[in-house]
Amino acid sequence: MTAPAVSSTPANTLATSAVASGAANGQTYQFRVKGTDPSPYNQSSNPSAWCTFTIDTQDPTVTGTVAVQPDGPGKAGQFTISSPNTDVTKFRYGWNAAVTEVTPTTSTASGKSVIVTLTPPKYGLNTLYLQGVDATGNVGDGSLTFTVDRASPAVARWGLETYPGVAASAATADLQPGLAGDTPLSVNAVTWTDKGRLVDGTQATFTGSGDLMTSGPVLDTSKSFGFAVWVKLDRLDVFQNLLSQDGLNGTNFQLEYRPDDRSGDGVADKSLCFTMRASDIAVSAPGMFDCSINNVTAGQWMHVAAAFDAPQREMRIWTDGVLRQQIAATTFPGWASAGPVRVGDRMLGPGNIAAPFYGALADLQLFDRAIVQEDLTGDDTDPDQAVEGERGILNAIQVAQWDFEDATPCWSTTIANTCAEPDNHTGFGKRLGFTQGVEVLNGAAGNYANFDDQQLFWDDPSDPYYGTTTREYGVSQRNTGDSANPVWQDAPVLKTDQSFTVTARVHIDALDKTMTAVAAKGVTQSAFYLGTRPEVVGGVSTYRFEVMVPTGDVTTSQTYVHVFAPEALSIDDEGMWHDLAVTYDAGTRRISLFVNGALKASQVLSNPIFGTTGPISVGGGWVTPVTRAGSYTEPWFGGIDDVNLYQGAMTEAQVAALNPAPEL
Repeated sequence: MTAPAVSSTPANTLATSAVASGAANGQTYQFRVKGTDPSPYNQSSNPSAWCTFTIDTQDPTVTGTVAVQPDGPGKAGQFTISSPNTDVTKFRYGWNAAVTEVTPTTSTASGKSVIVTLTPPKYGLNTLYLQGVDATGNVGDGSLTFTVDRASPAVARWGLETYPGVAASAATADLQPGLAGDTPLSVNAVTWTDKGRLVDGTQATFTGSGDLMTSGPVLDTSKSFGFAVWVKLDRLDVFQNLLSQDGLNGTNFQLEYRPDDRSGDGVADKSLCFTMRASDIAVSAPGMFDCSINNVTAGQWMHVAAAFDAPQREMRIWTDGVLRQQIAATTFPGWASAGPVRVGDRMLGPGNIAAPFYGALADLQLFDRAIVQEDLTGDDTDPDQAVEGERGILNAIQVAQWDFEDATPCWSTTIANTCAEPDNHTGFGKRLGFTQGVEVLNGAAGNYANFDDQQLFWDDPSDPYYGTTTREYGVSQRNTGDSANPVWQDAPVLKTDQSFTVTARVHIDALDKTMTAVAAKGVTQSAFYLGTRPEVVGGVSTYRFEVMVPTGDVTTSQTYVHVFAPEALSIDDEGMWHDLAVTYDAGTRRISLFVNGALKASQVLSNPIFGTTGPISVGGGWVTPVTRAGSYTEPWFGGIDDVNLYQGAMTEAQVAALNPAPEL
């Protein structure tokens, strides 16, 4: 570097030297100053000591290694962050960006390093973003990519729900007895009533007295833990406790409903909160409140999950799969509670039970790890990477399966033991009853039902039904008699005002007709219509796969929401099999259409889907025009196979995993 020209400045002022150029990175330079009296004295001081500096424009190198492999998402692991640059003063790290700062704890001649304890957020590939900052302020970027094994399941799980094949005793049994010990729930004045979650089901119902309890602790609350449960609140005017684990004198953590002002706007909120108590005292200890504010509606089922991430000192709460709030819990290190899990109230001092619950619960799960987003909604960015066998928090319950392998065709509805497809798989026992003319044919993947508008069993003019015009469909029915003397009556299968999933494999024989493959009968409308319908794009009308939803169960002033697949049907689709699926998330009002396992369209509805008391129809939908009585219309022309109904909205990855190889 060329030395700058000598410069001076009057006393009691500041000045900058001439610009020096040509400095090289890594080189050390010196400068010094002296003072000179003004004229006429012109006496100079001795020069100052040399001021030395080194040019440093090089960003430090930062790398990471896995020190202790985490057992799965939500499980703690240890990671070493290091740099060979000895002047590094701090490191930064984070899952989405390098934001958390930490100072090096190890310094050697070969560099600096620190070990941090973290919980990876998902299964499979995870990336920890890194930065190193040196004494000059230079920032070097790095990352650590590593693989995490599949998520561990709940250590305790109680269904809290009865339906065909599941009695009340089974609903309070621990479904995971081999993971953290067998921990059944004892029942104290809790009843089982139909709270509108499943057709033919009942749920654990709390009316302000009574609870469910384990005999001892289930979770080590000094470490990471999480829980998930379906909730329906009947009252929103009082404080209520849904779930807790007791200490010796008070509650350790709670899932509670709070009608107070959590948002700080001066107005009472309706909030579900994950609360952690600071200590085990006989009165209400100070708490940290992690809340889902004003996301509660009386009488509506919602899913709630929460987690305490001990290494990262964070509390998180989700409702309906959406992360509502995440807060730092640095002042609440967590303490190990020795008491039982309590469902439906909480302990506020020995012998003092408070905050009873009014409502219903189902599918309660406890985890010995922090729940992560992927547990709830899968990997939205790459559904194919999801491991569905380990994601059980939001699993839907299958309520009907009609594969048509045992179906009998319908030449005439007067002939016993014909005209039906039984459900021999789910235990709910709803069959499809066929109208006259429905055939059962055989394809590459087995039997399927075939629908058209004529009696076509055989080409025989002597057949009394030869050439008969038919309206062919099937409706869900339940046996109101007994096995020896069955009496089949039309009956619902789905609670359409709750989350649901419907799948069907369809074979198209007509490209120019509005057709319904599966629908749910209301009073005047079907709650949804899954099939084909024309869409006008650029002035051209083309038929597409579609799910249509009416805005209400009315005949006049009816409007519909149409969710179309973007691809128009073509001659190549005629005679081909396609897998259709529709999912509805009641919490978010999102309805989604899938074709052959791929998400094709999705929309949030302005109005929720209405509940129906009528049957599921296959091969047509129910409509009541203003000018005439209701009827099954929009008949299907072609085959329908593998109709599956689930109470609960599957994730994109779960639908993709259902998609079988297409029939030829």
